[in-house]
Amino acid sequence: MKIDYQLFTQTEQIVSIKNKPNKTISVCNEQRYGDQRVSLSPTHALEIHRSGYQVIVEKGAGIASGFSDRDYKAVGVQVVDDKQTIFKSDVVCCLNIPLLSEINMMRPKTVLVSEFQLRRLNDQVLQSLLVKEITTLSLEHIYDNNQEKAYYRIMSDLFATSIPTMASQIYLERKTLFGGVSGFHQPSLAIFGAGMTGEKVGELMNQFGFDLTYFDDSMSNIRQIQKRFNNAFKTNILPCHTSRDVLSDFDIIIFTKEFDRFLLDHPMFDTSHIKADALVLDLAFDYSGNLQVFKQSNLCIQKVNHYYYGLINDFSKLFPISATPIISHFLYSYAIKISRFGSLVDFIKYDSNFARALITYRGVVCNPNVADKFELPLYEIDFIIDSL
Repeated sequence: MKIDYQLFTQTEQIVSIKNKPNKTISVCNEQRYGDQRVSLSPTHALEIHRSGYQVIVEKGAGIASGFSDRDYKAVGVQVVDDKQTIFKSDVVCCLNIPLLSEINMMRPKTVLVSEFQLRRLNDQVLQSLLVKEITTLSLEHIYDNNQEKAYYRIMSDLFATSIPTMASQIYLERKTLFGGVSGFHQPSLAIFGAGMTGEKVGELMNQFGFDLTYFDDSMSNIRQIQKRFNNAFKTNILPCHTSRDVLSDFDIIIFTKEFDRFLLDHPMFDTSHIKADALVLDLAFDYSGNLQVFKQSNLCIQKVNHYYYGLINDFSKLFPISATPIISHFLYSYAIKISRFGSLVDFIKYDSNFARALITYRGVVCNPNVADKFELPLYEIDFIIDSL
């Protein structure tokens, strides 16, 4: 009988092809922008280095976040005291939008990874990015499979957990207890904004025993909150058609989003009706805040007239030691994914959610908000992907 040996298990040498990107990723020192965070921790920098990238960190970048230059050098990362070297990398990680002079140092057709907050973008910087055909990726515009902004979601968690810390400082000054304690007054809390951040804040503050009320000008957001918490909290659609100011009933008022100025001019937002010694925390997306009490670029809790007001801009900057590991893990996970695909272009073709993070690509604008603000042509992301 003839035996067909092809049916037996055959010994075969498997050739593993690892396509390493062989590119440089640089991490700039954010402290010159008044920021204490750093975009990559030494641990994640090491993992990115192992995936094939050469990682370069600017001197002193991680000090405020608890990482010394020695920590980076210990894992094989190059530490330099030269902005030219940082901004001439293939990929530049800079959470704040770089200065115009720094963009001019960048080589054409490189990649800039940033938070890219629209309010800080000016025409000169944008034109410089377009002329140099720099691909700009915004961390805040990366969506997950649930069509939620992934970076914004994890930063909302950080903001929610920081609220009790900030509020308790004021309560300590007043020598009163913070949170629901049996036998004591149950504080009332108003959350203006029933979106992602508002939901996280409510979820946490509910554990402190607060009497919670949500306000929003979006019916869909209100319905989402009602569904999420099984109608456990009071909800209201803005504007509230009531004869008295809605701010007068609450011990703590938290704005978790920026409302339309026309709505905020409504009489119900008359600040003179705020309770004496109440605390208002305003997550401001511009520098004036929803109530426009005063202009301040960082966290500043002051007593304004008869109540305390805290204006919070870029709240993750207030907690660099907490924010840095979150940002670093976020960047690291996508850097590893891109390295496995071999190039950014291949990964964009694969992950359409990541493609939505493109602000500019090779000299064109891909983000509708940026196109509207600067009155520039918008290139649809799907069209760009098809042309790659």
